[in-house]
Amino acid sequence: MDAAKGPWQFGEDGQKLLLLDELTRKPSLLDAPIKIGMTAGAWSIQDDADRMLNYPGGGVLSLRTLGGASDAIEFQDRQLNGKLELVPRSSAPGQIDLVTRIPIEQYLPGVLQGELYGHWKPSTFAAQAVAARSYAVAEAAFWRPRRHFDLVAGPASQAWTGMKASDRAVEAVEATRGVVLLFDDRVVPAYYSASCGGRSASAKQAISPQEGHLIKPLEARVNDTVTCCESAPVRSWSLSFNLDLLTPKLRAYGRKLEDDRLSSITRLKSVTLVEANPAGRALRFELLDHEGQRARIDAEPFRRLLGTLPRVDGSPPRALKSADIRTRISGRKLVVTGAGYGHGVGLCQYGAEAMANEGADWKAILARYYPGARPTVAWGDSVAGN
Repeated sequence: MDAAKGPWQFGEDGQKLLLLDELTRKPSLLDAPIKIGMTAGAWSIQDDADRMLNYPGGGVLSLRTLGGASDAIEFQDRQLNGKLELVPRSSAPGQIDLVTRIPIEQYLPGVLQGELYGHWKPSTFAAQAVAARSYAVAEAAFWRPRRHFDLVAGPASQAWTGMKASDRAVEAVEATRGVVLLFDDRVVPAYYSASCGGRSASAKQAISPQEGHLIKPLEARVNDTVTCCESAPVRSWSLSFNLDLLTPKLRAYGRKLEDDRLSSITRLKSVTLVEANPAGRALRFELLDHEGQRARIDAEPFRRLLGTLPRVDGSPPRALKSADIRTRISGRKLVVTGAGYGHGVGLCQYGAEAMANEGADWKAILARYYPGARPTVAWGDSVAGN
């Protein structure tokens, strides 16, 4: 998981934590909570007994539990596994990657805890467990040769609340233990989002065109999405932006792309959807200014640019819920109506819950959102079967 600049606090009263500097191989037994900071490439450590340690060189630190109040390590209100690694970032001095190594079946309840509402149906939890397990396996395989950790505890991978989770989350993981989605004998990177808004996306267009995304289970569902997630509170939404603030953002983005048309756009006259995927989800817009200049911009970077602007109602900048938007100009405002929350690929969580409320089991939910994929027990003794 990412950790912003320190100092960082670990552990709770009554714990003993074993700290090891991987460079010097010097172990230290400390009283928690302990505070760890990094300045000019050197570690500084203070424990609850005011013992001070300093390790030059900025090597990896490992931190383990050693008896006391808990066998987990508390960090930023999360209960983490009893062994952590603090890895300095070479690209960002003073920042670290905090790495914890957890068996996947112990990891997954914390994902479900973070991804779903606690009162949702067991079938929704079970479908999410299989999707999250499949995604984690595929993601770990992709990143293993590229970085020193598999998954991020957040939007860059999937939510994770730590080692504590509800009984419903634990039971869903146990009921589907070892089950992953296969397509052509490969594990499906089973993406999911809160709400597709009635128009799903393909992984190729919404995530990336890498080979593993070019499969049927991750295509847009052309004839399936109209009735999806109709009762979701994020099914539709609307925002307004000041056009005078948007224009310089567009021009700057055009300069970055070396796009002469976009970098010279002036006062906007219209913003028109000109390309959508087979399900109707927005892919590209055409901009027309009052001088007749035209330029085009893809929906995802357009969403990101709009997310840097304050809203006309005075609310501060924040990311738009999705890139599936429609636009119109009203005076000096750009009015944006949007659908859904997230990228729209794969399982729609609100749609899955609607199916569960109608009596669908987790296999039916997965069959709808990953057509052609086959739930298969890859390890363990799942009660789910093949």
